[in-house]
Amino acid sequence: VGEILRSGATLVDVPPETMKVLYTSAKVRFDKDAEFSDLVRRINNTIQRAKTYPEASRNEALSIGGNLWTTKELVVQWDALCEKSREMQQPVFDLFHIRSESKGESHYARLIPEVIRLLNQEGVLREAENGALGVDLAEFESPVIIQKGDGGHLYTTTDIAALYHRFSSQSVEWGLYITDVSQRHHFHGVFAVGRRMGWFAKDARADHVAFGLMLHDGGE
Repeated sequence: VGEILRSGATLVDVPPETMKVLYTSAKVRFDKDAEFSDLVRRINNTIQRAKTYPEASRNEALSIGGNLWTTKELVVQWDALCEKSREMQQPVFDLFHIRSESKGESHYARLIPEVIRLLNQEGVLREAENGALGVDLAEFESPVIIQKGDGGHLYTTTDIAALYHRFSSQSVEWGLYITDVSQRHHFHGVFAVGRRMGWFAKDARADHVAFGLMLHDGGE
């Protein structure tokens, strides 16, 4: 989102086949350009607040590339990105005759305040010196961070909210989380929080199915 909006274009204008190239260039820029990475974080936090607290964030706006973008406009761009991602994935699903119901991270954003309330009610939340909130678990050396010091949320927060919804509300019996191997520790933390909170029914389980990383010719 940040890579496109800063150039003055919009995600609505970008064909799906261009998305991979844009993602790669944005990742490289994010790792090397401090100004750009700060912009991306601000865009991310703005969209998170809009998805989590839509009424409170309605009048917010952000300056990007000399243009002022309202929260509503940023959400439209984010939703366009999600739709293009689904378009790119669909041929793979069709190949394996997979029927899918797409619910991205933002679908569970509305549950984050409730999840934080439940964690706090259970007495498992700890506040760090920088204001970040985390869950201390015996099997981990460091807390599972739930909320950053600036109030922003992480992938962990959303995945915990999704797990809470699936196993507490939808009574899922077996959840398979299929991502690359670098996410293994992340999901072990998510599952551990779910167990600590008692969100799994007696015979329910969640497993991480890991695959290798796909690299460029240069090995990156």
